[in-house]
Amino acid sequence: MKKDVAEEVKDLKESLSTSMTDLKSLSRRHGLAAPGTVFGAAEEALVKEDFTIVVFGEQKNGKSSFVNALLGKSLLPVGVEVTTNQAFRISHAETESFFLVFSDGIREEITKEDMARYGKEGEAQLANAPLLRGRELLWIEVNTPAAFLPPGVHLLDTPGLGALFPEHAKVTNRCLGAANAAIFIKDVTSPIKESELGFVKSAFSITKNIMFVLNKVDTVDADVRNSILTRNAELLNKEFRDVAGRDIKMWPFSSTLLLKAASESNPEYQAEDREDAGYTALFGAIRALIDKTVGFAGGYFACQESIAYYKTLDGAIAEQIQMLGTTDSKERSKLMQAKSQRQAEFLKEWGPNGAQVRSLNNKVNDVLRQGERMMQSMFVPLQQSISKEIDSYSDDLDSLRSYADRLPGIISSRVEMRWNEIVNDVLSNLRNLQSQLAASGGEVSVEGLLDSVNLTEVGGFREKVSGGMLGFGAGSVVANIGGAVLLGVVGTVALPVLPLLAVAPFVGGLIGLLTGKKAAEQKQAAAYKQSMKKFLQESISQCQQNLLFQSSIEQKSPASLFFDGIRRQVSDSCSAMVEEEKSRMEAELADLEAKAQMNVEEAKNRIAELNAAKAKLTEIKASLSDSRSRLLALAAMLKF
Repeated sequence: MKKDVAEEVKDLKESLSTSMTDLKSLSRRHGLAAPGTVFGAAEEALVKEDFTIVVFGEQKNGKSSFVNALLGKSLLPVGVEVTTNQAFRISHAETESFFLVFSDGIREEITKEDMARYGKEGEAQLANAPLLRGRELLWIEVNTPAAFLPPGVHLLDTPGLGALFPEHAKVTNRCLGAANAAIFIKDVTSPIKESELGFVKSAFSITKNIMFVLNKVDTVDADVRNSILTRNAELLNKEFRDVAGRDIKMWPFSSTLLLKAASESNPEYQAEDREDAGYTALFGAIRALIDKTVGFAGGYFACQESIAYYKTLDGAIAEQIQMLGTTDSKERSKLMQAKSQRQAEFLKEWGPNGAQVRSLNNKVNDVLRQGERMMQSMFVPLQQSISKEIDSYSDDLDSLRSYADRLPGIISSRVEMRWNEIVNDVLSNLRNLQSQLAASGGEVSVEGLLDSVNLTEVGGFREKVSGGMLGFGAGSVVANIGGAVLLGVVGTVALPVLPLLAVAPFVGGLIGLLTGKKAAEQKQAAAYKQSMKKFLQESISQCQQNLLFQSSIEQKSPASLFFDGIRRQVSDSCSAMVEEEKSRMEAELADLEAKAQMNVEEAKNRIAELNAAKAKLTEIKASLSDSRSRLLALAAMLKF
């Protein structure tokens, strides 16, 4: 009977784990080189059992409805208005339970009714909530029957991306950073926009396991749906086929019809609704996404590193057998000299200022310089974009007041989002560089060389951006523009406005109650927009100053912390692995010297032991080759 994919993945991981254990056992038994730290990292990755699939996309595209449809019940808050302000982490459980999960690791149990409240309200409204007490809320944990989710696999539903509520993007970007895989939700009303392609690019910098869903297809006719599907697939493949390493498909789906099917009592009608919803095809793609995420998160890495370690052991055994097989002192001396020469050549290439080290640093610096240029040039386009948004905004003064209330958050969020896009580009280019180096082979294993580079270790950038480094604070951008009068306060940001050509202003509001002709109102709106643009200009300038330039001799800028941190980590990682390789070669050289001193009988016995080890090593190699073939076959089979 043919195994299903989940069983095949399980068997593959068990086979790889056995091979890795056998390699370590063989090296210990025969006094060969112990595996390095990268091998240990591969072992850890292989046994990982906690995976996160992030559901993301722009606001109102139906992300929460999509998750509810998969669950077969309306559990997460949805609505016509943007309702999801927090992230929801869904896991399979026999009975339902709900928790608030904080960045400090604390979990506070809540009721199902509480979940809607905490999920709809933003951080500002919840700051004084009894359970929060000023702590950062990571997500709302939802444990519920969800048979399609294997143990350890979680769906993370995000608030959404876009300009309407920029604070949502901060939560979504944070969630994407934890993604092992992702599902992008787009509604059928329009082709994918440029801003959405930017979100997808950020996601691809974190994981290549991304599937694409076109939601709400029941709201349009078949011709429109197919046209949108075709156009979206063209856009996605043009931008990301090479990154993804596959042809990208978008799956049509209707959350509404699938939820309807869940409540349908007639089996025939239920089957029709599920088919019309696109569930059968979609569910197959989701299963493929899960299986590939679980099977390949560590499987391929473990397989490749095991093969590399096999080669190390095989080479050491061959050298020892050659040394032990000759009694000629001159021949033994030649073997020792050849080993010493290889060690000297290795140190020449990988030692301080070695050719390979210089080449690696140059390639890393090329990536970082590109990132630095992008960061330096990001502010003018951002200002221009928001300025155009202000110019095109409604002249209705109540609407302008609402927009002004959100303007500081919009600026902060757009800066952070663009910065994070650049950071993700840098990290993605570094990972690509690592893959190229690994594919080229060489004495030093570079698998995992750059994996330790992360935002936390290189200066805590996210905390610095969202924790006040943008320079937004009371009075930070107050200015008198042509005798401007301060009429109000936007959040904690004092916003200057020009004198209004109306009756006395209503102090405490951003604008007064205005009367008069339409022309006067338009003039007032224009003056107010001009004030907002002035505020925008000064705020962007403050962001640029605080993020790119160091505040003092002792305190580097966040940009410097990030790029210098990467350089330091690459240098440290390279030095550590070179030192590991050097130690291994020194141990092998000392071992060869010891073998050269053995008498004939001792040498004969040792050769017999080494031949037995070589035979066992050949068995392990065959198992690893089989595992690699099975992994590649699975990769080709799993389509999403």
